[in-house]
Amino acid sequence: MQATQQQTIGSVRRATVTDAPELAELFRPVYPNSSHPFQRLSDVEAFLSDSRNVEVVVERDHRIVAGAAMTYCEWNDSYELGRAITNFRGRGLAHLVIQEAVRQVCLNRLGSVLFAFPRGRRTVDIGAALRPPFIAIGHDAGRNVVNDTREVHLIIYSVPQHAQSKHIAPSVSNIGNLTFRDCVYRTLCLKSVSGVYPSATFVGPSKGNCDPGSGLVYDVGPSTRNRAIEIVGHEGSSSTNALCGALKSFLDQFADTEHVTVTVLADKVDLIRRLSDLRFRITAYLPAWYRYEAQRFDCVQLARITYEETPVVHGFDRTLTTLSTELSQIYGRA
Repeated sequence: MQATQQQTIGSVRRATVTDAPELAELFRPVYPNSSHPFQRLSDVEAFLSDSRNVEVVVERDHRIVAGAAMTYCEWNDSYELGRAITNFRGRGLAHLVIQEAVRQVCLNRLGSVLFAFPRGRRTVDIGAALRPPFIAIGHDAGRNVVNDTREVHLIIYSVPQHAQSKHIAPSVSNIGNLTFRDCVYRTLCLKSVSGVYPSATFVGPSKGNCDPGSGLVYDVGPSTRNRAIEIVGHEGSSSTNALCGALKSFLDQFADTEHVTVTVLADKVDLIRRLSDLRFRITAYLPAWYRYEAQRFDCVQLARITYEETPVVHGFDRTLTTLSTELSQIYGRA
């Protein structure tokens, strides 16, 4: 960075645990009454205490004015870009601090895939201009609540050049329109080979609770405000009939839940199509998302929503419409 730009913007550095109180105070007025993970000082301290996480801040006049983070997800060796905030607009701070967070992860050859859940058009545009660039591959169907209002966030995605894992593409048999998937592969410069997929079906972080009635492993996340549950695994038979029966039992038991997410390996075509009978809809195609024995496999994310309000979309309505149309065509009726 040139000296004149440093003087205008401030100094850029990696945050430490001692910055936790100031960072928490920076987030508090922007995300009150929300499901944002930095709601408490203890959350920020825990995040900064993990050396695998990266938090970059901009400091001006001995005060933090912007920050962005890359959160390590151990279960699939990925990094989530997020927790970005700035006190000043129109000065390039957001792009600067986000790019530096991504740069530090790539410089140290960390993570096999990178992703983010931007809530606004500006962050999506910044993601597209990053090195490496992030592209839209889906949305979260209104999983989050911000300031007591439900919002739709996009899912943007990148594969760093240092990623060395072998990527296995699912067989094209029984899969419908592959235009969207193949376009994602090309844009991410993601090379693939054919191979056998693991027997796993529902996948995700293994920290969830197990419902004894259905055998489904689930996670309620850091907040109950959004009434959301994510299915991250299953203990029992992996047949399509058994899994759909388990899901139906689970949904009946957790009838107050307004948003349910499942992530399924992309080769499980029959299961993905049957999930539409339970009102699940495809919301994202996640290339190289699942890690198994030094190989990476594609996944499909689906969501079932029962909330009645119309979620807010901050400026990417057209992108959301295009994604919804393209994703619905990959597996036919799913």
